[in-house]
Amino acid sequence: MKKNLKAIAKDVGEIQFLKDLDKSINVNGRDMPLAYYNLIISIRDFKLYDKGIKPFRGWKPTWAREYFGIKPRATNKKTIELLEDWRKHFVN
Repeated sequence: MKKNLKAIAKDVGEIQFLKDLDKSINVNGRDMPLAYYNLIISIRDFKLYDKGIKPFRGWKPTWAREYFGIKPRATNKKTIELLEDWRKHFVN
């Protein structure tokens, strides 16, 4: 069962991800919601981290989990699955 982003917002409360939905940045000459950009970058980062590679020096998974309102002790697989589900809301 898919939830829309407003239903997710009710579940997790006020998180930075939902605040950034209204902000946009320029990517390759086109506007993109800042929240979506952070989402796809975080998916990439967690997939690298799951394979034992830190995306950049000093990166911590708790930063991204806080941004998206995910439990701090969630596994990497669970986090990737959740972020991929959220990405589908933007695509569909």
